[in-house]
Amino acid sequence: MKAHIKNPYNIKITACTITKNEEKTIARSINSYKKYVDEIIIVDTGSTDNTVKIAKSLGAKIINFKWCNDFAAAKNAGLDAATGDWIIFLDADEYFADDTCKKVRAVIAEAIRQNKNAVGCRMENYDQDTGVNLVEGFSVRIFEKGTRYRYPVHEEIYNPKGVNVLTVGKSYFYLKHSGYSSKIIAKKCKRNLDIMLKELDELSDERRRIIYYSYISDSYFGINKLNEAIKYAKMYLEGSKEKNIRILGCELRPYMNIIQGMETLKEDPEKIVPYATEFLETFPDSPEAHFEAGRSYRRMFMFNAALDELNKAVEMAKNYSGVYVDTVDAKKASVYNECGMCCEALHNPVKAMDYYYKAYNEGNDYQSALFNLIRLVRNMPAEEVDSFIRSLYAGVSQKKHLAVLAALMTHYMVPQIIECYAAYRMDKKDDPINGEVTAFVMAGKGNFKSAAEMFLLSYKVSKSKNTLARCLICAVLSNDSEAIEEIRKDCSKPRLFMFGLADKKPQLKNKDLYDIATLLAECRNMGQADFAMQRLEAMAEQLSGKELLRLSRFLADTFFFEAALYAARYADLSAKAIFMQGYCLYNLHRYNEAIDLLLLARHLHLEPSYINDIYNRIKAIKESAPVDKPNDLSALKTLITQEIESGNIEKAVMDIEEYKELAEPDADIYAAEASAMYYICEYKRAAVAVQCGLLKDDKNVDLLYNAGCIFEKLGNKKRATSMYKKALKYCTDAELTTEIEQMIKAL
Repeated sequence: MKAHIKNPYNIKITACTITKNEEKTIARSINSYKKYVDEIIIVDTGSTDNTVKIAKSLGAKIINFKWCNDFAAAKNAGLDAATGDWIIFLDADEYFADDTCKKVRAVIAEAIRQNKNAVGCRMENYDQDTGVNLVEGFSVRIFEKGTRYRYPVHEEIYNPKGVNVLTVGKSYFYLKHSGYSSKIIAKKCKRNLDIMLKELDELSDERRRIIYYSYISDSYFGINKLNEAIKYAKMYLEGSKEKNIRILGCELRPYMNIIQGMETLKEDPEKIVPYATEFLETFPDSPEAHFEAGRSYRRMFMFNAALDELNKAVEMAKNYSGVYVDTVDAKKASVYNECGMCCEALHNPVKAMDYYYKAYNEGNDYQSALFNLIRLVRNMPAEEVDSFIRSLYAGVSQKKHLAVLAALMTHYMVPQIIECYAAYRMDKKDDPINGEVTAFVMAGKGNFKSAAEMFLLSYKVSKSKNTLARCLICAVLSNDSEAIEEIRKDCSKPRLFMFGLADKKPQLKNKDLYDIATLLAECRNMGQADFAMQRLEAMAEQLSGKELLRLSRFLADTFFFEAALYAARYADLSAKAIFMQGYCLYNLHRYNEAIDLLLLARHLHLEPSYINDIYNRIKAIKESAPVDKPNDLSALKTLITQEIESGNIEKAVMDIEEYKELAEPDADIYAAEASAMYYICEYKRAAVAVQCGLLKDDKNVDLLYNAGCIFEKLGNKKRATSMYKKALKYCTDAELTTEIEQMIKAL
């Protein structure tokens, strides 16, 4: 094809593409560069549709190539036929955006001037089904003649003289890639994985083997085999560090696969943070690294540091033109939602709502932010909630309204929502209300049997795990044995265990505990918090300390702090479990208790990074709004002592809670609490109370003696002996001294 554009360096440009059944995209690709190149070559590998016909009509030369599972071989066939001095090599679903190819000759001229033999630019990858931009990366698609491709899959360019790339920003030109729908990605990943795993067995090139680890990780990630994705990403990082290997534009993916994979599998945050920190230190110019660091820091309760990193990620992504992959601009809704959760954790609800609104408006039906918004407003006066509901419906898109309703139903079941929704549908002349909406209405009215029936009908159509969960909740609440039996086969063993429907406790992975936490939170959302607590108490007897601690963290993530506190109290006596108790009490606005537990966690050598943000926030809250204390609480303290001595433990516990609300508990109050908990066999809670008391007064004989008794009951003889000996050191009562000596001798 003859060029109509003046060629400043008298260079000829050939555009190449390999195809197979690309009739839907090939014309768009060719038309994006047709006016600016001298030759178009299509290497067709066996199309049975109109691809070849369309390409010919646009002036392309067709090269027929028998497919041999080798992308490099097919592309090199195009290079063999090309007569251009420079090559543009695009996939059929890639194209120059916004007529930016008009600048390609000027860019090539600049590359020649700088003695470069390749050009790299930004590429936006979007979901062709939704049009949503998913990820932006860096690609080299333009290079000098003499450059070749190598390797069957994830092929790369090479040149005997070396590849020297000129990087250009989006102000010059950029590409778009439409091959990013979930179905297409999974299919491509499976195809690539089969080729790479087969080749890996025969690969002698150690450099390529290490690079393949990264690509294999990507493919496993794309088909949701996360453990394998994490394994190969770690293998790549280890090998690339040792051999100093880089994959231009793709160096971030292994870190992202590890961090996101571990997060999806609900691994402990302590295991994820080292990778997030290394990611940030290695790629400080990447918005993605700041985003992952921010998310990881939030899960480690480092809320201020998380906010800093998340906001940096957004700012850096605005005009990012580097060589690294970037998804931050495409997922600002997620970033803003994370920021909102940080602000909420720091008890700044106004700022949190601002971020949640941003996330909801940015995210095209971003339900997590909507749930968080509703949770914040549900305790407002009724008229304010009504106004909020109507503002959400005002102007809501047809696509969004069912998600809005589902969120409102789940978190705020009141008649006003139904009225507002009915008016909305009449105004929009929408279809009749569907079964799941009816199920929410029934559940909101407490008619759980009818709700279970409607959720079941909806589940049979949608096969949604969330719908199945709601069906199970309503069936259990209504004792609907028929519905339970019908859905039992579709329910996981952990879900059945949570509802007391399993024959025995199953093995529970972290993701199972997370699922249990979300089910308990869903019960709470449906107005059944008491039922959720009953199920938690029943399960707690069968869960290990580690399982309870993990469950506590997951429950805190759902903002079900009453349940999270219960799980943490019965977990173990580790610093992390004690911190979780303090964190939950802080979120329940029980600051006097919370601050002592945070101090105890610090005393037990928990890393300060866990504690500092919450501790400082409590101090600031107490200083800005000091509680008016009664002049004298001695009468209440005396009453508590009398109640414990008379065996009225339940009343004593209530009065201790009242005292803590009125004033910071002192050593005597903690001693009383430890005694009360001891008498009702709550030894772990007694141990926490006695340790908090000893932070206030480490020479208090009552506390030291109680501590010895408590740790003896817990089977920690070494700790018990230590406490008894300290009590003996400070004891001035002859009778008690004799008793303590006998205790030590018995141990």
